[in-house]
Amino acid sequence: MEGLHEANVLQTTDLVHGAQIGLLIGALLGCIVGGAVVWYFPVAGIWQTVTVLGASIVGALFGVWVSSMVGSSIPNSRLARFQPVIDDGNILMMVDVPEHRTEEIKSLLGERHPEASSRGLEPHIPAFP
Repeated sequence: MEGLHEANVLQTTDLVHGAQIGLLIGALLGCIVGGAVVWYFPVAGIWQTVTVLGASIVGALFGVWVSSMVGSSIPNSRLARFQPVIDDGNILMMVDVPEHRTEEIKSLLGERHPEASSRGLEPHIPAFP
């Protein structure tokens, strides 16, 4: 275990998943609130669109903030499938490597630790598609 880093907050908690859900729900609720404001307080012109878009953005930001705080206190839901194996005394090792080096790292790990087993890969999602 020497030389290995501990998992960080993004890997051990549901912070990212919470932020994604908060973004969607917050934007939807913000849009609904903006639509209600425009419906009950009609103002002519472009202000209707600005009100709905502004409320959607504010709702999305508020949703991300609140859901991220909640998600940071919840264990990562993607790791739940490994919990029985961890409870049996095994070690979960997550390896973050570039996609083109995946097979090389798998074979190197298999040579040094034949008792280790691969349990899957997360899909490659680029930061800026």
